[in-house]
Amino acid sequence: MIINNIFKNLKKLDKKLYVKSLILYHCAPTIFCNKPSTIITIEDFDMSFFKSWRDLKDEIYRDYKIEFFEIKLQNKKLTAIIYKQDKLETIIKRNIDFLLNFGYREYMTTKDMLKHLKSRYNYSCPHELGVFLGIPIDDVRDFICNKGECKLCGYWKVYNDVEYAKQTFRLYDEAKTRAIDIIKSKFLDNNVA
Repeated sequence: MIINNIFKNLKKLDKKLYVKSLILYHCAPTIFCNKPSTIITIEDFDMSFFKSWRDLKDEIYRDYKIEFFEIKLQNKKLTAIIYKQDKLETIIKRNIDFLLNFGYREYMTTKDMLKHLKSRYNYSCPHELGVFLGIPIDDVRDFICNKGECKLCGYWKVYNDVEYAKQTFRLYDEAKTRAIDIIKSKFLDNNVA
């Protein structure tokens, strides 16, 4: 059963399970790997869907130790960054010199940094978002500078260390496969009559 069919079945059965499954699948590299955060956009939801999203935050935090920060809500689209606090703090500290160029400050807390990212997101998707997502800084820089053709395209555009990227993409794919297995066994199988 492909992932789209899984989601269709869950959406018919239970909105909360549907939302929880969406988050688990799309955020699997953050939940199961070393990825500090994932950006997720959920479209075309109604008020009960939005309520399910908000109601599930605490439950998902308990299950997966991930936190949420809503970046944008516009035209029935919710964009949020879902992150592991310790990993995001580490990646920000490692790249603070770069982030200073975009108005971030060393004294800012992680929440303050996310608020600043949110304010920059109002105009367009800020390129420094790549740092928050755990993309190697050299690839973020080269993407911003439009350094010509990338060498590989997957979870990000790779301009530098292709072998590292391939290994990381494989780990992220494995995390998503793990999420699919969990969704099928824990959420779908138990709810199909």
